[in-house]
Amino acid sequence: MSRADLLVSLVKAGSQGDQQLFRTTVEAMAADERAKQHHQLASKLEENLRAPAARAKPADVPRAFDGGHGGLLYEVEPRRNLESLLLDDATRAACRELVEEQQRKDLLRSYGIEPRHRVLLSGPPGNGKTSVAAALAAELLSPLFVVRYEAVIGSFLGETSSRLKKLFDFVRTHQCVLFFDEFDTLGKERGDTHETGEIKRVVSSLLLQIDRFSLAMLSS
Repeated sequence: MSRADLLVSLVKAGSQGDQQLFRTTVEAMAADERAKQHHQLASKLEENLRAPAARAKPADVPRAFDGGHGGLLYEVEPRRNLESLLLDDATRAACRELVEEQQRKDLLRSYGIEPRHRVLLSGPPGNGKTSVAAALAAELLSPLFVVRYEAVIGSFLGETSSRLKKLFDFVRTHQCVLFFDEFDTLGKERGDTHETGEIKRVVSSLLLQIDRFSLAMLSS
């Protein structure tokens, strides 16, 4: 394979995330350089090809996109499963039960039972709420959509509720997990006397939309 073909193959592997093509291309480049007596360059290529494999860890990849929802969400491509997380037995069992219910929802519904589709993840910052949401999405073979509050919350009367409706209209057409990180940003107590009537209407609208949605993750 010519050097030009190898470079094209390398770019293709990078743009498509094809690890196998990337590896074989770099190996071919190293062999080509070694055949030209460029042993130092060949050794560096082979060394750098091996090093990431030893250090690589699964990572969830965020991707901002519009996709018809006006930029109200960003998508995370989950790359961790539940087994990769350090969880206590009770939490792991609860997560497994949720996944199994979703996977057997047709069977449950044939008996008149609805699978659970809302989860509240609670705990201090950094305790793994987002990682659990991503792992559940991975187990369900679904993308994880995370709400962008800065895009959802509007300054005009009715604007936030309208955007929430648009957000849910979009996710209902996709098999996905919807994640509200820091849910208390929107999920205020409806009986709070310090909040305005507009906030109370937003909360009521939000809870109604969540109730109708297939699977939503809330964290606080």
